[in-house]
Amino acid sequence: MHPNLRFLLAATAALLFCVGFALDFDWRAMLALKLVPVLLALDWLRVAADAGRYRNRIAFGLAWSLLGDALLALPHDLFIAGLVSFLIAHLGYISAYLERSRAWAAPWLGLALAAVVAILLALNHFGTLGPMQLPVGVYALVIGAMLWRAGALAKLDGAGRLALVGALLFVASDALLAWHRFVDAQPLLRHFNILLYWGGQWGIAASAVAHRAPRPARL
Repeated sequence: MHPNLRFLLAATAALLFCVGFALDFDWRAMLALKLVPVLLALDWLRVAADAGRYRNRIAFGLAWSLLGDALLALPHDLFIAGLVSFLIAHLGYISAYLERSRAWAAPWLGLALAAVVAILLALNHFGTLGPMQLPVGVYALVIGAMLWRAGALAKLDGAGRLALVGALLFVASDALLAWHRFVDAQPLLRHFNILLYWGGQWGIAASAVAHRAPRPARL
């Protein structure tokens, strides 16, 4: 399948999913549509990315994200289970980024910590986390670490910059999702949240496609 066709199919599913919000599609249709963009990103990795640990760890993260997508789309409140699935996905992304660089990247560490603190303070000030304070706080630290490690890749090459773009979109998406759930459940926020989420996942997947694994030296 041509990469452009994958992108077109993903965009079509995304559009139909957003329409489903407005028209109140059955949850089964919404679940199926929600999974399509990340499934296509995984398939893109399978055929276009160099084999190696970086691709495999990004694929691991995408697979756990798919599980998180499914859990959050079911007609039950499985938010904690979905949160754990996405936390594991981010650990996969962090592992992939550490495979490429272990530079300290102090500015990105500071920015990631500032973003995490700002999001948590805003949620606590304007909303009520209640018993969710600990799990949300742990998740926020993990996604902050993912952003930090993606920032460390940005100076390496185009693949690193794609990882950073994906991480930034993912953080923005989760911030909107948290605001929607804990502060103000505006329907429009769900549209922006899911579109940013898919953009983030495709950016992360694109970083694996753009990355070229080291070739073994010829004797």
